[in-house]
Amino acid sequence: LIGGDALYTLIHLGRDLEVLPAKICGVIMGAVVFVISLLPDLSEAWPVSVVGSVAAFLIVSYALAGSSLWIERCDRSENDYHDGGTIG
Repeated sequence: LIGGDALYTLIHLGRDLEVLPAKICGVIMGAVVFVISLLPDLSEAWPVSVVGSVAAFLIVSYALAGSSLWIERCDRSENDYHDGGTIG
């Protein structure tokens, strides 16, 4: 039920209010796994692998881009702090 926890976390990122309870997210992911298992031949399930691969690539890309932007934003030279208080 790791998928349910992941779905719950993704839904609630940056939100203070609970949108869906964790149990509902677990039921949703369980239903998705059950429906996939009903496919007559797993060779028809290739779109799941494609979507998973794209999602993994996007997660890594966003993590690298976000970290790079944060590092660039926080990396300021000493002159920025000693030129009268202006940053630029």
